[in-house]
Amino acid sequence: MDEFFLQVKMKDLGWLSIGNRRRCKKVCHSAGTLSYILPSFLTYAITESSAIIEIAVDNIRHILYTLTKNSSIEMYDLGSDGKSTSRIVSLSHSNLEYQVSKLLRTMEIAQITILSSIKIIEETESPNIHLMVVSKSGFRLYFSTGAITSSNTRPYTLQLVHIRLPPGYNRVIGESKPSCVQQVLYNRGTIIMACNTDITNYRPMLWCISSDEYAFSSNFSERYFITDLDVCPLSLDNIGPNLLIYNDPSLPQPPLIVRQQFESRQEYITLAPQGLEIFEMLQPYDTLCELLASSQGSETDAIKTYFKNFTDIQACVACLTIICDQSLKNIKIKEYATRAFFTHGGEPKLVIENLQESFHDLTRVSQNNSFGSSNFSTSPIPPSSIPTLIKNQTNISHLPFESTSVQYSSKHNGLYLFV
Repeated sequence: MDEFFLQVKMKDLGWLSIGNRRRCKKVCHSAGTLSYILPSFLTYAITESSAIIEIAVDNIRHILYTLTKNSSIEMYDLGSDGKSTSRIVSLSHSNLEYQVSKLLRTMEIAQITILSSIKIIEETESPNIHLMVVSKSGFRLYFSTGAITSSNTRPYTLQLVHIRLPPGYNRVIGESKPSCVQQVLYNRGTIIMACNTDITNYRPMLWCISSDEYAFSSNFSERYFITDLDVCPLSLDNIGPNLLIYNDPSLPQPPLIVRQQFESRQEYITLAPQGLEIFEMLQPYDTLCELLASSQGSETDAIKTYFKNFTDIQACVACLTIICDQSLKNIKIKEYATRAFFTHGGEPKLVIENLQESFHDLTRVSQNNSFGSSNFSTSPIPPSSIPTLIKNQTNISHLPFESTSVQYSSKHNGLYLFV
């Protein structure tokens, strides 16, 4: 059987096609022009064919991707209206190895470039990253097609821009690593991988990796969960709608740590020959719930560490989410969250700012630059008052003057974000 990417085109019956029974035709998009000229045995000798194992379609950008058994990727442009098909890029396995070697030089290339699945990065999540490729060992390769907008610029390349390592490669001795990835599900930043048994895994395992809790962290971090399975599932899927906070689907949506007030917990399903299992994805504030339940209070080191790692403001938002969660029936947990909110939320402070230093800095800038609104957009002194101050600076330059402002507490800022 020919291992080609085929499309069946159908047409309506018109007045001139009543006697013609051929309403559809088969179009091969993966074969080049030479395949129609050269004999079949020469075509197989020149080209390297492999079975397609997965097809992914970006319905917003109108791009189609295929993944073959020999870990090569092909990209097809469906046109700005999504009604045409043309092959743009064919990324071979050797070309993929070359791109990976330029970004990651300290690891074995073979374990990264044996691919398992391809997933679409939607425009609501990133306007610049378009495709995520998952390897058999759990590495995630992120590609850009060069099309920044969905309508003006069409895709013209498939460039590797980022590699994300799976858990187990951060020099922690004895930490588990994903291997033999069979099924992959990607949903708004959360990736679920079903791994089959091999020499390192004696049982099938389900990996869940998410960065939702660290969306506002200065350093990129992820949290992962592992659970054992009886058999490796045949398919993975998510249950429930993905709500959009903004009506415009092209706008980037806020992370789950913001949406958790409006969304119920996401559920995922694994389908196996013996049946199906449903898993519920915990939300970011559920971590604080577990810590409060295990600590039986709000004064433990675990709670203090939580406020330190997630910043006081975000931790206060998590406390308010627990307090106002009507589905949570555990009154003790809500009491602990209330105590943690008032104990670790801080107090407002008076901040004294020496305006004399700011004034000298301002006058130095004004002597070297023209008075434009852009030069003073962040200045505490209005632009209209600057000329008067400069004329009289010889009289007040030695007079100390200060300004007092209020620095709001994390309780105030957290409540502001929550509301």
